[in-house]
Amino acid sequence: MSKLLKFLAALVLLLVVAAVLAPFLVDSDDFKSQVESAFASATGRQLVIAGHLRISLVPRPALEVIDVSMPGAFGTRDPALVEADRVRLYPRLSPLLRGRLVLGSVRVEGGRLEWIQDGRGKADQDDRPYSRWLTIDDLEGVAGPIGAGEPVAFHLNGLVGGRDGESPARFRVEGKLVTDGSPRLRLNALAVDLQGLQLRKGLAADLALHTSLDADLDARRYQTDGLALDIHAFGKALAGGQIEAKAGARVVLDLGAGSLMVSDFRVRSGTLSATGAAQGRDLPSTPLVEGNLVVDELDLRAWLGQQGLPIPVTADTDALQRFSLSTSWRLAADRLALKDLIVRVDQTRLTGEVERISTSPPGYRFDLVADQVDLDRYLPPSQRTRARSTRWQRMPKAASEPAVSKGPVAEQPSSERPSSGTGTGTSASAPLPVLAKVSSPMGTISEPDLEGRLHVGDLVLVRLRFGDVDLGLRGKEGRLDIRDQIQSFYGGRLDGSLGLDLGDAQPSLALKQRADRIRMGPLFADLIGEERLTGRGRITADLRASGRRANALRRSLAGNLTLEVPKGVIEGINLETLVREADARLNGRPPPEDLPTSTSFEDLRASGQIDRGVLHNEDLTLRTDYLRVTGAGTLDLVRERFDYRFEPILVKPPKGRGIKELEGSPIPVHLTGPFAHPHWDVDLSKVLRATAQKRLREQGGTLFHELEKRTHIKGLEQGLKSLLGQ
Repeated sequence: MSKLLKFLAALVLLLVVAAVLAPFLVDSDDFKSQVESAFASATGRQLVIAGHLRISLVPRPALEVIDVSMPGAFGTRDPALVEADRVRLYPRLSPLLRGRLVLGSVRVEGGRLEWIQDGRGKADQDDRPYSRWLTIDDLEGVAGPIGAGEPVAFHLNGLVGGRDGESPARFRVEGKLVTDGSPRLRLNALAVDLQGLQLRKGLAADLALHTSLDADLDARRYQTDGLALDIHAFGKALAGGQIEAKAGARVVLDLGAGSLMVSDFRVRSGTLSATGAAQGRDLPSTPLVEGNLVVDELDLRAWLGQQGLPIPVTADTDALQRFSLSTSWRLAADRLALKDLIVRVDQTRLTGEVERISTSPPGYRFDLVADQVDLDRYLPPSQRTRARSTRWQRMPKAASEPAVSKGPVAEQPSSERPSSGTGTGTSASAPLPVLAKVSSPMGTISEPDLEGRLHVGDLVLVRLRFGDVDLGLRGKEGRLDIRDQIQSFYGGRLDGSLGLDLGDAQPSLALKQRADRIRMGPLFADLIGEERLTGRGRITADLRASGRRANALRRSLAGNLTLEVPKGVIEGINLETLVREADARLNGRPPPEDLPTSTSFEDLRASGQIDRGVLHNEDLTLRTDYLRVTGAGTLDLVRERFDYRFEPILVKPPKGRGIKELEGSPIPVHLTGPFAHPHWDVDLSKVLRATAQKRLREQGGTLFHELEKRTHIKGLEQGLKSLLGQ
């Protein structure tokens, strides 16, 4: 017995010595070429072993390969598709003792895998392949036959990343593999964790997937059981906020039949709840996937607060409280189409379809219909037009003052006066409210390809109301062109175009509009808060501007405007009343009572040219039954000030109306001051002098002869004529 024990001990010692010395006595590098040839024959791809082959027997038999790679990364210029610093192959001991090599497990350290993002080897803007790579810190898995019903655990750790400068994501995969000896197998407790996955610039996510998978390798059919996905999105794109969500589904992928079925899809994120389903066919050759998605109604403002995301500051604090979505979708190649789209935002219902026709550059086609949209609700409070009544102030004059006009008078202080020079005040009559109220920088459009139609039943924008709106939009290479046909615009019609060029460093716009038979009263009421002008008329505009902010847009504004109103009323001002009040002051009388405060006219026409934000007008004409008015001057849209002169002429005023001696003489009227608080100045000294000269010419001889006879003053006629310039 002792001899047997000694023999066994010697045998074990011999085996141990052999296991220790074998790696040094056998030159395993002699087998590298045989391994490379065998790999090429089995896979059709080249294998390069730049390092050594090593054989070890303790603590268990293993074949170790150092610095191995597989050249040719799917058409890229990178020399390697797969690289690994170290690969260990562990054979099963029992078959090995019988002279058969059966792998039991594989361990990879420092592995790297590179593939092309779109699978076609397309280069990016830097003319470099858009490849992504995978680094495996540690992989340990099974290889070769697995015992029937015997669960085998595996795990995989590493990094996955992308193009230069993109932070890699760390991943971990683990689970248990079970098979019954047939091509069917099951992965139990499969867990995949990804930390810091870069979705796009400024947006990353942590993902945790848990499921079980049944696979039929021969039929190529795979089915998940209870797939659950936890999502945590974060990054600068979310402005310091984050999105927490949980998703689940049941997935059946049958590559043999080329089909995909996704059922019981659900997403939950706070109060947000979404459900859907999908099915695909013709996989993987020409895949077509269709499905549907429903987002239940939720308080969007409250959900943003739950996620810590910034809540838009809107003029209406009740905006964005209702949101829901439902659509069916279809994905084929690069084209994603949303059909039967229904989006509800507060009181707005948007329907139609949207299709993404390309991804690089992004291209979209759409046909959408909205029943009603009040955009003013969603503008920031500082950008929403706030109407304020214009105060038509008249300058007080001393009763003994012979000349009413002495130039502009200092503005009266008012707590409602907008800040001067800022261009962001809420002046009541500021024109072009769309331009004047935009204070945030314009965004830039990279290279979208947009084309589509948007119809809106009722639209409110900067207090203006539009009905039955058809917009045709086309955008490409940083330019957006909009053609509008508005059937209902204040009782008339509005047609035109708007062009935005945002591709350059200095964005620019071009606006052409024609409004016919519009009701001026409601238009002015919405624009400035009061019906200062009533009647039906026509307005045309051909304007251009450039800049990123409101001030720059106004300062660069140029173009033409025209106004034609065949018949109407100017409310709040009557030129005849101004003249009669000025005459009463000059003669020391109280102003007449019950004077008209509006001017009815038979025709009003004006045109103007805008240069660097200043409107110049030289041809204003207004005609009433007994009044003819011409006007010329400027409206400074940058400083928001008037400098305008009128010349009304009384023509055969009815009895009791007007001042008879002023008939036929132009009466200078000067309008000055800010838009919100204009001042009227009537200069009667010049017209009274002209009237006196006229009377001297008509009655001078008889009148002065009688005066010289009574006063015994010779030369009185000539002296007064010289004084009056006769």
